[in-house]
This record gives sequence, C-alpha cells and structure tokens, in this order.
Amino acid sequence: MEERHDLIGAFRPAILGIRVGTSAISLALSAPAFVDGDWWVVGWCLVIVGYNIFRLFKPLRDLDDTASIVRMIAEVTIHVVAVNVTGYWGSPLVFALITAVMMAGFGRGFAGSFGARSLGG
Repeated sequence: MEERHDLIGAFRPAILGIRVGTSAISLALSAPAFVDGDWWVVGWCLVIVGYNIFRLFKPLRDLDDTASIVRMIAEVTIHVVAVNVTGYWGSPLVFALITAVMMAGFGRGFAGSFGARSLGG
C-alpha cells in the first residue's frame, strides 16, 4: 500500500511554532478574564490552549483526502466558535485563528486557504 504524502509535513516546525505562539498570546490576552473571573472566556481559553497542546503531540496531517479536509474544517470551526462566543474581533482568542488558516494555505495554496480547492475549485 502506497503511503500518501503529507502536504503540510514540510511546514510542521513553522506550524508548531505558530501554534505555541498563538497559545501564549491567547493566555496573555485572557489574563484579565482569569483575574476578573470571566469563566466563559477562561473556559474557552483553556479549550483552545488544551487543543493546541494536543496538536503539538499529534499534529494534523493533510493527505489530500476528504478526511484531511474534515479535520481542518473541524479545527477552524472550534476556533471560530471560541472567537465568536468570547467577543468576536475583540476576543482574546482571535489570534488562535491564524494556525488553521496558515495550515490550509501551506497545504493547499492560496485558493485552498479559502476553501476553493476543497470545494472542487
């Protein structure tokens, strides 16, 4: 059985570095919520940071198949929901969106980062 090539494998160090950076920024920007007891923001921050820690040990792979697209869409969805429920563009988690968009761009090119390739474009 032929092993498929990971489209974002070559960019893994950059992706992991950005993931760590966006987690640190999310924690730093959420610090007031921790102090003020805004448990909604604290909870979502912990979800995002926990997810990013999980992905440090089990990075996403893009094997140019439907399952890879579904995993990337799921990652984007988690982050979009977290940002939307914690303040939209004023959310302390807004920088967490960078990683998912960056992975799509690295793996599938400019059009893929907007979903065109995944939609058959």
